[in-house]
Amino acid sequence: MISGRKNALGIALIVLLMGITGGVILRGQPLSLLGAALKQLRPQYILLALGSGLLLLMLAFLRMRREKEEPVWETETDCKKEAEIV
Repeated sequence: MISGRKNALGIALIVLLMGITGGVILRGQPLSLLGAALKQLRPQYILLALGSGLLLLMLAFLRMRREKEEPVWETETDCKKEAEIV
């Protein structure tokens, strides 16, 4: 099980990488151009995109939680190997 400190460190690393990626992509671009592009979009599309991303994130966390509680093996051989290790 991952400790809270390692979990926080992982989240911080992801946020840092997202920030660096956004900075590299938007380097040299005026933010007003990004704002103008967002103003042209219909609000329901922005909400749909944000909702889809949130749903994907929630499903990923649920899957990780479920696999933590009861491991899922690909084949019967994997299950036997796991039993031999334990």
